[in-house]
Parts: sequence; C-alpha cells; structure tokens
Amino acid sequence: MNNAIHGALAHLCVDVQAQPTFSHNDFKLLVKPFTHCQALVVGYGCSHLLYKQQKMLRGWQRVMYSPGWYWQINNNYKQFNEQQRYLLPLLTNTLDRSKPVVLAGHSTGASISLMLSEELLKHNFIIQEWVGFGCPRMYKGQQYWQGFPLTSYQYGNDIVPLQLPIKWPFQQPVKLTKVGCGFNIKPNWGDHQLENYVNALN
Repeated sequence: MNNAIHGALAHLCVDVQAQPTFSHNDFKLLVKPFTHCQALVVGYGCSHLLYKQQKMLRGWQRVMYSPGWYWQINNNYKQFNEQQRYLLPLLTNTLDRSKPVVLAGHSTGASISLMLSEELLKHNFIIQEWVGFGCPRMYKGQQYWQGFPLTSYQYGNDIVPLQLPIKWPFQQPVKLTKVGCGFNIKPNWGDHQLENYVNALN
C-alpha cells in the first residue's frame, strides 16, 4: 500500500475512538469495508488526539511492570486473552472472509492489532498488511512476522517506538519508517500524539 492509504488508516485510528464498531472495556475496534479489502483498526483507552496524562501513565505502568498484560509469555496472554475471548467471536462474525484484512492501530492499539493478526490467521482470514503508528516494541521481532507486509511509523523522535518497553528482548516488529521532523531532537512524548501521524501522512 502507498502512503495515501496509510494516511487514511491514520484517520481511522482517530475514528475508532469516537465511532467504534464495537468495544469492550478499554478496547475499541473499527471495521471499515473497502472495495478490495477491509480495514480493522484497534484503539485502546485514550489513544486519541490529546492524551490524558493520568491514563497514559496508568497504561504504561501496566506495560512496564506486567509484561504478560499485552504480549505473549509462555503462551499466556493474561488480560489480552480475556479480552479477545469476548472480541474475537465478534470479529469473526463481522469481518468478510472473502476480503483480505488490513490491520492498523496507534500506540498500544498498534501492538494489539498485530497480535490480533495472529488470531485471525488461525481462523483462516487473509491478512493483507499491518500498519502501526507509534507502536511499542513487541515480544517478537521481524524474523517472526513473515506472512504479510508490515510498516511501523515513527513520527520525529516519538519515544514509544524507540525505548518502550524498557525490557529485554522486546524489539520492533519491523524496521521503523520515520516521518515528520518532530518537536525535539531527543526522544519525547509530544511526538507520540496521533495527530502528528495523521498530519505527516496527509
């Protein structure tokens, strides 16, 4: 896909917060049909244009101190597994099996969308592509994700793709694609806002 399509996906990351197809607890999912494919965009908590600092810190405390919360350790998804038991049947009944799926998300939503790609493959869906905006490092590196194209965008010096989580051996699922000049020469939170990615790709 080209940058114009990725820009449209960034806009859908905004839409998922206000107009999700369905949601459960902090998870929000948006299914958008297109002529030759369908987009599945994942939002989590307060990943819209302006962050609420308290909720951000709470979310990252979970990421930093409870790694099993959102990535796989000994095949145990913990809270993510609990959420997907509710969400996955909704997804499999909503998505069109005749069309390939493009997954996208911002921040934690990006990492969750990539994990969902694993589950959808198990249910015989065709994954066309994954696009992440400000995605944290994952529990599996590029050598694992070989079945479909991946693009992981970093705006400016967004701190999240560079340094979080601060645990070994987490790594980016694919080499970062950098966009925008950012607001600071050092890694920072300001560059992480979704509006930066939307503006840079449109």
